[in-house]
Amino acid sequence: MRGHVTTIPRAAGEARDVVLGIFEQVRQRPKEPYEPERLLAYLTEPAPAKGRRVADTFAGRRRFVRFMNAVQLELGICFTLEEWESGFGLDDMVTTAVAKIGNPARGLRLARQRLEAARGR
Repeated sequence: MRGHVTTIPRAAGEARDVVLGIFEQVRQRPKEPYEPERLLAYLTEPAPAKGRRVADTFAGRRRFVRFMNAVQLELGICFTLEEWESGFGLDDMVTTAVAKIGNPARGLRLARQRLEAARGR
């Protein structure tokens, strides 16, 4: 979470380690038990009783954005807007990340589109 791309993982196990490392850094109560299929819900404490998304609070959204941005930076990928809202489980996030790592041209195209949209073009 240093704001730069380190060595980009080539395997799902490496990507999983990166995602879990960031998760533990960002979540409200590190090292507490969590349900991998509801990963994002456990960024805040207490986790919402149902669903896969983080608590819909300012603090929850702040942790969520910090987590997603850190994953993108560390893995050198760019999630779509739909993926930001999808409520990833751990396996879903790792699978998506590895697919994106395998197709860097698509990620670069998406990043350019995001920059153009932010600039109002």
